[in-house]
Amino acid sequence: MSNSNGAPTNNGHAIDGEKAALDAVLRQHAEDQYAEELAELAREDKRQRPPNWVLSPWAVRTYFYARLLVDGPSPAALVVSPMMHAMQTGKIARLEELTRIPSEVQDTLITILSEKTLPVPELNTEVQARKGFNVIATANNRDKGVNELSSALMRRFNTVVLPLPATMQEEVDIVDQRVESMGRALELPAEKPALEEIRRVVTVFRELREGVTTDGKTKLKSPSGTLSTAEAISVINNGLAMAAYYGDGALHAGDMAAGLTGTIIKDPIQDRVVWLEYLQTVVKERDGWKDLYRACQEVL
Repeated sequence: MSNSNGAPTNNGHAIDGEKAALDAVLRQHAEDQYAEELAELAREDKRQRPPNWVLSPWAVRTYFYARLLVDGPSPAALVVSPMMHAMQTGKIARLEELTRIPSEVQDTLITILSEKTLPVPELNTEVQARKGFNVIATANNRDKGVNELSSALMRRFNTVVLPLPATMQEEVDIVDQRVESMGRALELPAEKPALEEIRRVVTVFRELREGVTTDGKTKLKSPSGTLSTAEAISVINNGLAMAAYYGDGALHAGDMAAGLTGTIIKDPIQDRVVWLEYLQTVVKERDGWKDLYRACQEVL
């Protein structure tokens, strides 16, 4: 090859050299190694995508599942968690539902809080926290979760107790405001949920928490979980995400059924009986709630 002045150049050799160097790499970056597969997945991906995403959540789930089956644990397959990111950048990490964390994860948190390091044994490496790193966690004193919160971990936190909302309307307002603000922040391409859908979830939570229906006529058994306001917000937000990316954009009972059932059933035997009894005696017989009854029955 030559330049515009007729002087010879070695650009062709340079390009060939770059290709040879890339071919000589023992393990390419995943996006390079599977570029053709990703391009094909993107062409077939017609689903809603969050802002600045190249693929939809459905396509990402499809890709990562296939890659892990082929490669197993590797640096390319490591997804940086919020905790790891906070440690690397010296920021605050927030943990939801601390009482539901199994004992092996609790042990990892003790190491993080005491030694300020996060071991990654599968890759024989670790992440050390930078100055400014700290952890804020939420927990429910009624929620037994998967394991009891260890005393060793409790000693590493300062505890602040927050009461539940006193009235139905107060709790509905809190859930409505938080769902709306989180929906804007996440830019979910879903319709704002009708206030009645929020009221249904809050009603279920309050009745099961208090062990009696709102009219005071029917006594109920309570599940082992807390059924907090934060969990109600989570159920609605999860339903909105399901509606946006896997449904028609409008929140329906079917979008909330799995999240609602999973929040209520912590003990697979005791809580399942409580939830089934509530569905049969309350939800099924309540006007306008048949869709919720059918959706939850399908999940069970």
